[in-house]
Amino acid sequence: MSKLALQAIGFVFQNFKPFLLRALPAFAAILVLELTKTQITGDYWPLSPVIMTMLYAVFIVSWHRYTLLPEERTRKGVMFSFGLREIKLGAVLLLVYFVNFGIGKIVLSVTPQEILGFSYTTASYLFFLISSLLLFFVYPAIAIDHPIRLKLFWSRAFRLFFSFVFASLLAIGVLIIISILQLVFHYLIDGIGAGGLVALIPVLIFSYLIIFLQYALLASTASFLYRDVIGLRGDDAEATSPPPA
Repeated sequence: MSKLALQAIGFVFQNFKPFLLRALPAFAAILVLELTKTQITGDYWPLSPVIMTMLYAVFIVSWHRYTLLPEERTRKGVMFSFGLREIKLGAVLLLVYFVNFGIGKIVLSVTPQEILGFSYTTASYLFFLISSLLLFFVYPAIAIDHPIRLKLFWSRAFRLFFSFVFASLLAIGVLIIISILQLVFHYLIDGIGAGGLVALIPVLIFSYLIIFLQYALLASTASFLYRDVIGLRGDDAEATSPPPA
């Protein structure tokens, strides 16, 4: 699993230009949504999690397909597609989001204050492990129009449980590093003394670029794992890394 994660890192950075082109439509739409929400409607807008999740789904499907399907790599330019694949994957993402939100609410309401942080972190981490099984085996199947073979998925996924644990720890380490980079960037912006939109726009661009990069790394890791464990069929039987674009 960790080997596949390293391969995914190499794959994404070798294909950074296609990554940017495929992320650009959702990236631009989310920036507009964030600026509108912040400057016009205020910080709270109930529909924004749903819209943003669907926009992330557009990119995730596109990058799964780019990673796994050779014919997708021949397509040039900015890519945007919103159809049944994106709706299905977006629906799963929303389900994961709301279940995690519900778990958080339950933990906060029933846990004594002295162990609240530990309990919330433990519950979130366990849910992350479970939902990562969906990430690594269900999302790629949706993206490339494969049936979701649940029996095969469960029998093979749980054999890799400890690999998931190790990979999750690796992912947490990467997230910590990225969070530190984001804090440093915010500190630099604050040091310049810029305010309002002058400060907000570069912060949003950097923050969401990092988020899309994280999704690309996860999607490529999941795609490689799906290819190696579940397997591709027919015309999809071969999925090799393309040369740098």
